[in-house]
Amino acid sequence: MKRMCAALLMVCGLAMSASGQAVVQREGEGTRRTELNAMELQPFAVENFGKLTDWQNGAALTSDVIAGKPVLLCTWGDWYSPSKRAVSLGTKLAEKYGKDGLIVVLAHHERGWDAAQKPAAPAGATLLIAHDSKGEFRKALKVDQDPDFYVIDRAGQMRFADIQIESVEAAVAEVVAEKKDAAAGVKDR
Repeated sequence: MKRMCAALLMVCGLAMSASGQAVVQREGEGTRRTELNAMELQPFAVENFGKLTDWQNGAALTSDVIAGKPVLLCTWGDWYSPSKRAVSLGTKLAEKYGKDGLIVVLAHHERGWDAAQKPAAPAGATLLIAHDSKGEFRKALKVDQDPDFYVIDRAGQMRFADIQIESVEAAVAEVVAEKKDAAAGVKDR
């Protein structure tokens, strides 16, 4: 039975560790993946939020706002159909984990902002939408293709950089379940 579950998870883009926990699958390879790996378990540069403009459903994020809260970052372009699935997932996760403090940020591509359909935040959730009008946010995160997903933990660390869409909910569930102290000590585990 355990083998069958592991095989099903692999087909869905997830793997299981020896302890039975889902393993978050990352995207990218070569030099870019090495650079993304180096971003993980490092403090997220909150000043990157200043590279986004035209915030909707709330104000621009600051270090005070995100302190102790998990954050899901999703890059997207409304004209690109895989991005529509990403927006739907981000909205669903904001609704599901909003009560637990999750903040979801949808950072739209520099092109197509005016025509983009921008979802409202679900009740009781923080779903922020912003415009990467100069592409600087994407450059800072080494985004290669929309959508890309990044997860920041309660300690303010980039926990997961550019992960597969199939792994996003598992990554979010992991950081939402942690206390800030546990997140801060993840490097030591």
